[in-house]
Formats: sequence, C-alpha cells, structure tokens
Amino acid sequence: MENTKIISIITEKGGTGKTTTTFNLGCSLGKLGKRVLLIDLDKQGNLTSYCSESAVRKTIADLIYSSASGDTSIDYAEYIKKSEKNPNVDYISAGRMLGSANSVIASSANCNYILKLMLRDKALTNTYDYILIDNRPDLDLLAQNALNASDFVIIPIDAGIFAFDAIDLITEKVNAIRATTNPRLKILGILENRSTTSKEIDIACRKIYGDTVFDTVIPARPEQVNKTVKSYAGCVNLTGNTLAEKYTEFAEEVMERVNR
Repeated sequence: MENTKIISIITEKGGTGKTTTTFNLGCSLGKLGKRVLLIDLDKQGNLTSYCSESAVRKTIADLIYSSASGDTSIDYAEYIKKSEKNPNVDYISAGRMLGSANSVIASSANCNYILKLMLRDKALTNTYDYILIDNRPDLDLLAQNALNASDFVIIPIDAGIFAFDAIDLITEKVNAIRATTNPRLKILGILENRSTTSKEIDIACRKIYGDTVFDTVIPARPEQVNKTVKSYAGCVNLTGNTLAEKYTEFAEEVMERVNR
C-alpha cells in the first residue's frame, strides 16, 4: 500500500499509557478494516506481551542488527507474527538486545535511517495501511531513528502536573528533526489518558495546545485495560469492554487527521 502511514507513539515520561495506546489503537484500526503492523521498540517488551503469550525467536533487535550490517536479503516474514485475537493486526516483537541497539545503529553509515530503510521496504508498504511504533521513554538514537521513519507522532499524556513538560520535550525533538532529517514529520495529536482528578489539566492542555489535543479522551479504567493484557485482545475485540467505544472513536479521529 503506497500510502502506508507510519506513526510513532512516544513520550519521555513513563506511566502515560503509551503501550496501551499503541495496542488498542492498532486493534481498533484493524477492527475498522485497516491492515496494521505494530512494532515494539521497548526492550521491556510490554507491547509484545499484549499481542501474544508465545515466545518469539526473531525480534526487531535482530532485524535492526541485520539491517545495520548491510544485509540486503532480509525476509520480513520471519520476523512478523499475527496477533491472533485481533483481526488485521500483525506485530514485530521486542528483544533484550534492544538495550545495545544504539551502539549498533551508531556504527552504521546510515545511523539516522536504519529504521526508515527497513520500514519503507515494499514488503511492508505493500502490505499495511498503518505501522505503529511503540517507543521507549528515551529520546536516544533509536527514538531518533523511529522519528526519522515516521510520518506522524502521537503524544500520550497522563493527568499529572508534569504532563506539559513531556509535551514540550517531544515537541522540541519533533521540530528539530523536521528541520533537519525528516521534513514530513508532524505531530498528529496529544492524547489525554485521564484520571479522576484531571479536569483542570484538560482545560489547561486545550488552552495551551488547542486543536493539537485529540477530541477523544481515554478515561481511567484500569480493570478494563487489565482484561486486554490477560486475554491478548484489544478492548474493541472483547465483549463488554467499556473502553471499546472510546478507542474506536480515537481510531476514527486518527484516520480523519491522517487524511486531512
């Protein structure tokens, strides 16, 4: 699919629902008929755990190492797995070797574009409508690679008083990359994962960042999120999950903004 859109879900602040957002957005897009590839770039592997209980031998770390070494015969089918309980959703799992990925990438002549060269391969762009990258909370060389490969950025935030600091850090990074190595990169939006005390944060966030903030707000329902972890299925694919409607609204809003 020539119009494959690559979206990085990224923030430098932990505990904002980054992985939950990536997984449920992907599952919701899949439910709406889009072909989706999820990529777990966090060595903790939480997104991988959402997708399947089975261990995966070949990971994104192996793929990065092969690409950095100049291997031109990569068979992506060896790395891509189906998220069996989520229609139209595939994934590439994390690996422990992601911890040393920065040094491996730095040794390559294409150190800023390893992920871009991989993800723009026709084997992927001819298959998927959306590629979603779950980044770890570090603005390091691996994150820079993800941003160079991406068309858009989604910034999830929680209701804490330091939420704006995280937004500003990512915004500065995106602006720097757009001015240098990836002029097409844009912030698609800021997603609020709201707790019961965040009304003031919501008002302030919309006042400061305006239309950049998604209309959709994800309410705090940890028991519903926990069900997705235990079942390996997104909220939209679970009967009676009260977050299904919200994530569907979010996916529809993402598609509308991407096509705007």
